[in-house]
Amino acid sequence: MASAYMDWQALKESVRMVDWKRLKTEALGERPDPIAEVQLPILPAVMQQFCSLADDPDCSTARLAACIESDAALTAGLLRMVNSSAFGLRHRVARVQHAIAALGIRRTRLNVISIAMRNALPATQLKLVNMSEFWSANLEKSLFARHVAELLKADRDLSSGAALLQDFMLPLLTNQYESDYINYLRGGHSFASLEQFELSVFGWHHGEVAARAMSRWGFPDDLVCSVHFHHEGLPVMQNREFRSSAIAASALAGLLPDSLRQSPHGLTQLRQLESVWNVFHLDEIAEAIHEDFRNQTFHSPNHIPFRDHCAAERRAAAAPSLLD
Repeated sequence: MASAYMDWQALKESVRMVDWKRLKTEALGERPDPIAEVQLPILPAVMQQFCSLADDPDCSTARLAACIESDAALTAGLLRMVNSSAFGLRHRVARVQHAIAALGIRRTRLNVISIAMRNALPATQLKLVNMSEFWSANLEKSLFARHVAELLKADRDLSSGAALLQDFMLPLLTNQYESDYINYLRGGHSFASLEQFELSVFGWHHGEVAARAMSRWGFPDDLVCSVHFHHEGLPVMQNREFRSSAIAASALAGLLPDSLRQSPHGLTQLRQLESVWNVFHLDEIAEAIHEDFRNQTFHSPNHIPFRDHCAAERRAAAAPSLLD
């Protein structure tokens, strides 16, 4: 495993820019569309309208703000987010137009998308997913992806946005196909990841379903692709096209532990990467995102922080074997 990454610096210098439009077409055009059989969340029409306006370079911030302000939930969510300590603004923002000016159009779009997606998912009547814990885990993945993106020199906002949204279909899918996902969680199978299980049972994985839905809603190609490929795992670092992009940051974040056991050996894989990538220090990142997490506006008391997972793994590795 280590030898495959020893030439990382040399390989990184030859990385190609990602052609997001081509990549999305190739990823979503090769397989039958599974969305017809899957229940999708209902997004406000304002969300799609805002994404369309944001693509127009001649659209003014005043028009973009008016679009958001036509939806009270999006307006409240954006203002609450931009005024949180995580953004570090010196003065409180009271108007959407000022929020757009402070964040920039692209970053605003990513944040508005994440707010709309979170509002669209049910908070109750879920059978296998605790939504408070779910969003806490996704928030940590988002913070982790931002730190990794800094190391990769990748787009930090895109990376964190993709990591936050990469699993947004799982609450609905686990409700719709409850017995199948229960079988996975019970274990006793040979699948190395949730994605492998989904492909075997359904013929699709939740990243693909999410990407197809996001594409239908008119979301940006780079965000769609970064969500679609978020279970590439460690091999993403060997992909010349992906390895310095938000796809890599999102895929590495996808290795973090979670309640659905999506990547049961993800932490081990991150330790393997740490052993060959000299700027990647997992425990330092875990401490940093723990501090960032405390400054966010939502978290679950039942969530086990990634820092604690790392500490438990270190203790287990240091414990003497019964065979010694």
